[in-house]
Amino acid sequence: MTPKGGGPVAEARDTAIRAIVLDFNGTLAQDDHLVAPLYVDGFASVGVALTVEEYHRDFAALPDREVFELAIRRAGMPFDAARLDALVQARLDGYMAAVAGDPPIAAHAIEFVCAAADRVALAVASGAFRREIEHVLAAAGVRQHFQAVVAIDDVRRGKPDPEGFRRALAELNAVTGADPAIEPDQVVAVEDATGGAQAALAAGMRVAAIRGLGYDPASGYADVVIERLDLRALELILGTGAA
Repeated sequence: MTPKGGGPVAEARDTAIRAIVLDFNGTLAQDDHLVAPLYVDGFASVGVALTVEEYHRDFAALPDREVFELAIRRAGMPFDAARLDALVQARLDGYMAAVAGDPPIAAHAIEFVCAAADRVALAVASGAFRREIEHVLAAAGVRQHFQAVVAIDDVRRGKPDPEGFRRALAELNAVTGADPAIEPDQVVAVEDATGGAQAALAAGMRVAAIRGLGYDPASGYADVVIERLDLRALELILGTGAA
């Protein structure tokens, strides 16, 4: 097998997949219909137009503070930390209200998580806040299947920086006590956004991209493109480690 870098994989390297790291919004949680309008409304509140398509193309992988700082600057306003905080809080409050009674993790994604947890280590690495992630995972009854959850609260730099993915792998190795340690090329990151796929690739991981508005297939970042998280996708993801 030849990796993206072009050179042959060292013969001694076991390339079997030992861990899967999932993005949250739009990947594990099927919540695009909830998330995108919150950003559209946030931009509108400072007088800036944003379409759902533009959100997915340009902003889906970015943390809230970066997205709304750009909205403020596009509006021609001077940077204002209080206004930025208010925009971020409104988006978070809107999301928590939307998912309060109905966690947006579909049955096929729950099936994926349960089956995957029997075969590999699992983590979440997301630009969402921990409060959002933990609530939805617990409400859907899948929190116990994840050995690590890395939220935007836990990193200094959000995607497309690889920090979140690197931290997720470090936590997986610490929690599982894997011996030998899980290597980056033994991990598949599942993403629905081009920037997220770029971050995972920079962390040395393999990438499975969910087909949709957020991922540009022309980027070439993905080892495999899937339709959604389900049992068929799990086999495709694990198959990326085949020699």
